[in-house]
Amino acid sequence: MRLSALWLCALLSAAAVPARAQRAVVASVAPLAELGALLRTALPPGTVLAPELPLSPAGTLPSVQPTLPVFDTAKLEVLLQRSEPLRAAQTPSAAAALTPQAASLSVLSAVNAVFQDLSPDELRAMPVAELDHLAGLVFDQLRPGPAAAPAAVAVLARARLRRLDAMSGQPMKETALNPDPGPYEFDLRNVSGVPPAVRRLSEDEGSVTFRHYTSEEGLRAILAAGSLINGHTPYMLRIGRMVWKTFKDLSGVFLTLPEVGGGDVGVAKSPAYVDLKVPKGLPILEIEPGRIYLIPLPGRVRRDLRERFLSWLRGEPVPPAEARELEKLGQEGGPGPALSVPIEIVGHSPLL
Repeated sequence: MRLSALWLCALLSAAAVPARAQRAVVASVAPLAELGALLRTALPPGTVLAPELPLSPAGTLPSVQPTLPVFDTAKLEVLLQRSEPLRAAQTPSAAAALTPQAASLSVLSAVNAVFQDLSPDELRAMPVAELDHLAGLVFDQLRPGPAAAPAAVAVLARARLRRLDAMSGQPMKETALNPDPGPYEFDLRNVSGVPPAVRRLSEDEGSVTFRHYTSEEGLRAILAAGSLINGHTPYMLRIGRMVWKTFKDLSGVFLTLPEVGGGDVGVAKSPAYVDLKVPKGLPILEIEPGRIYLIPLPGRVRRDLRERFLSWLRGEPVPPAEARELEKLGQEGGPGPALSVPIEIVGHSPLL
């Protein structure tokens, strides 16, 4: 028998948080100009970012600063080039408050999180207004809580959709996490690629009312913020009782339909819900017909994992097993951004 479900945290982790405060930047300075200033502060002249940096025998990174294995230096060059014409208009602000060593990790990690789905060519061709939205999102990543910039979220959703479209029809690659599971052990597999049945909803199909299951605490946060946040966990498919496949590329905000019970999508222990409409301009994918839908976005990571990743980049001692996991996270693109996705709330479960 073939069963499918979302892992509990795949939906729960998309609970909302209160809206963010405005960025502390000078109003007359474009965010792209501000980002350029921040990058120039972060990277002294002559600095070269290595595309990847192997682990030392001790299981830690060599003490080379600044370095970010997950960062594409071609993107950095494009961002600096695109910000250069605006440079004369900038004034000292956030950029001056960070030392190069601090900025080389926290800032570049935030830049990588926001731009991970965009190629250098896409950044070269992107309108300045969209680059401004994304540059502002970088500053949002440097402060607690997800960002609430709808225009920037829409840009990232379209970028993730283009990435998935490019993978569609290509062979999927499975990696067994425990190649020889025992009779009472789960057979866990990571899958790279897009299942053939995944499709984008038309504008009319995406205009219906969706449902998002959450916890009681999550529901109160959603009602207060009017938004959902991208989840930690990508789409997971259960086959039989012991096989779980995790589709690493299918991440973002998961939805279902009001007529689908929580138990049918793996969230039986999460009775609270919000019924909603998705704003126009945000793509919606059908993962399982009539059951599971997705606003495609980069997945975020837990704050503690993000901090451990930055510690690893600083060259701080890390156990070999954990270092391998952090290196893998870097190879997969690094920690994703925390994003707040605006929604129109049309109903919800009773508050307890």
